[in-house]
Amino acid sequence: TAAGVDFEDKRYSGKEDWFEGDKKTLDHDAPNIPYLTFDGVTITENDSIVRTVAYRYKKELLGKSGKEMALVENYFTALTKTNPKFRGTAFKQPAATPDEHKEALETIKATLDAVNKRLAKGKWIASENVSIADIYFWETLQAIKLAHAEWAGQFEHFKRFEADFEAQEWFQKGKEADKFIIKPFYPPGMASLNNI
Repeated sequence: TAAGVDFEDKRYSGKEDWFEGDKKTLDHDAPNIPYLTFDGVTITENDSIVRTVAYRYKKELLGKSGKEMALVENYFTALTKTNPKFRGTAFKQPAATPDEHKEALETIKATLDAVNKRLAKGKWIASENVSIADIYFWETLQAIKLAHAEWAGQFEHFKRFEADFEAQEWFQKGKEADKFIIKPFYPPGMASLNNI
């Protein structure tokens, strides 16, 4: 992992595995997935987990200076707001058309333009080293490409960013260890992107 921490990766193969299983027994007032349990506490929500892991295990993922920390938090927060704006089409029944995916993506274009401008200035979005903003953006970029690869190609610096991000040693090790899922993003029967 980017934070250099090993973890138990529990995956659910269908709705019933979660709803009829761990959701009923998870030690949390509002159980949800993903979740992280450590030191007797359980937290949910992807954004909260990312910040907590970075703070606890590798603070430089939050930025090394006050300026970097402010920029990392700014771009991380902006990117977390993009997800619901374009991923909703993945849950559309019947499946969304490429034009519907493209229309949803247009709602986040201003944020992506800002990220593209930042990447024109340096290797990473908000700091000299990889940060939680970069990690979140890489995952977002994969979803964007699944939704409409041609639309994603309009941003000049995204391809270079993606190559740099995937060349990191921790990323390569994680990929080899099968510790993360690139696609599909949602279990079959729950959502679809490009008929995946």
